[in-house]
Amino acid sequence: MHRANSNYSVANHHFQSALAIDERPESRTDPIDLFNTLTGLANISRRQGKSNESLQYLERATSLVISDNHPDMAQIHQLMGTLQCDLGNFDKAHAAFQQAIVINRKSNNDLELAEILVDFGRVQCRMDKIEQALDSFRRAYIIREKFLPESGPTVAEVHYEIGSTYFKTNRPRKALCHFSRCLELEEKSLPENHVDLAQSNNSIAAVLHSMGLYDEALVFAEKALQIVLLTLDVADPLVILYQTNLTSLKEILSHRHH
Repeated sequence: MHRANSNYSVANHHFQSALAIDERPESRTDPIDLFNTLTGLANISRRQGKSNESLQYLERATSLVISDNHPDMAQIHQLMGTLQCDLGNFDKAHAAFQQAIVINRKSNNDLELAEILVDFGRVQCRMDKIEQALDSFRRAYIIREKFLPESGPTVAEVHYEIGSTYFKTNRPRKALCHFSRCLELEEKSLPENHVDLAQSNNSIAAVLHSMGLYDEALVFAEKALQIVLLTLDVADPLVILYQTNLTSLKEILSHRHH
């Protein structure tokens, strides 16, 4: 999902094991299985910050696709877009997502389109194309709500991205509305100690802080820290960030009470 800190080393191990089996001389691996393994490794490597490895896996996966317009190329372009976005190459990322959308139209895979649109919206936001980003997120929301009405996390993800975009553009009330809806959906569909719940609580705290509602912000900031301490090491950057945010709020309230 959009914000979760997953155990990527475990996932990487599983994909590497699958790749080792696929590459045995006696193996009769379906090219589709090999393609899925390579794209999985590309995605995990990217999330681990191993950009060069991710690119190599993508290139190998691309070599298995029979034509540039094959539906599988939409996934390749999407992954390339996210990789380029991570590297700060927003123009290249923008072009890759556009190409992914063009290819996706030929396959009519709506759920895949929603995933592409969320990623596209993120890079548009990074490029300060705010209204275009919001449009991409809304299109993704419509698709997911239609096809995945019971899947809270995927719809919640879009609410989070819209909320983040509104917060970035100094529209805190709209941001708060979407972050609150995101948290509501996540509380119904995720484990109590899931990191996404912490991040949603922290985002709500940040909005309330910006609005000067420090007492209310404190409640959500405390909840965010409480959740990450259940799942992450105390030295994790996210734990440190939330602890810093909470300390800042407590200092503000302390000064106000004096």
